[in-house]
Amino acid sequence: MHRADLIAALSQAVPSGVVRLGAACVSAEQDGEGVEASFVDGRRVRGDVLIGADGLDSVVRAGLHADGAPRYSGCTAWRAVVPFDTRQVRASETWGFGHLFGQVPISGDRVYWYAARNQPQGRVSARPKAELLQLFKGWHAPIEGLIGAAEESRILQNDIFDRPVLKRWGAGRMTLLGDAAHPMTPFMGQGACQAIEDAVALGRHLRAGQDVPSALRAYERERIPRANAFVNRSRQVGRLARLRNPVAVMLRNALLGRVSPERQARQLARMIRTT
Repeated sequence: MHRADLIAALSQAVPSGVVRLGAACVSAEQDGEGVEASFVDGRRVRGDVLIGADGLDSVVRAGLHADGAPRYSGCTAWRAVVPFDTRQVRASETWGFGHLFGQVPISGDRVYWYAARNQPQGRVSARPKAELLQLFKGWHAPIEGLIGAAEESRILQNDIFDRPVLKRWGAGRMTLLGDAAHPMTPFMGQGACQAIEDAVALGRHLRAGQDVPSALRAYERERIPRANAFVNRSRQVGRLARLRNPVAVMLRNALLGRVSPERQARQLARMIRTT
């Protein structure tokens, strides 16, 4: 599912005027009666609860934990969505020597693809399409075709970051959700999924009739162990996927080749959770 389609579906369930775009929060404070958020345009808004869902560089997290800058994973990633015959595409990820390529069919006869490579932080590709075609030249079909189907101006490049896990997310009437709480590398495909799980759990605890601080702490107790496990596992899988040493790559491939389909299914089953 394209993320824009998911956002559109969610937005249709929210009454008009509830969501305000372009509202950059600069600080948040709380007392025994409520929470107040301040915005870059000078507005101050007061409420009963504040959920910091403001991403990797969360202002709310900084106010709660002051844990500094995110940590660079050692790689950058390119992403694109292209029109493509999805019958030619199998959802998969292919690993090389310090770089990888993934492809996922989505609705509307489109394919989401991504590529990642080890490199120093901040290096931006001037001609990403040509660079990627050279990097993945000779890789199996339809990798070169997928790269070739992208408009160069629509290829996004982002350095990949995460943060060390937290033992607690919030305090009082404030807590965190999604990338603000548990930013993770994308190598298990769980960043948005874990944010959605957060939202479901948070809503359930806030509806349970407890006072707000108790509801938020119950939400954190439920979610922190699972979310933190994905942060750590994603970082480990990313390191494995981006090995460059030929001997290490040979050993990795040999070991993975011995993993049975049954064991793979069990590993996937542990990722799935109904709430």
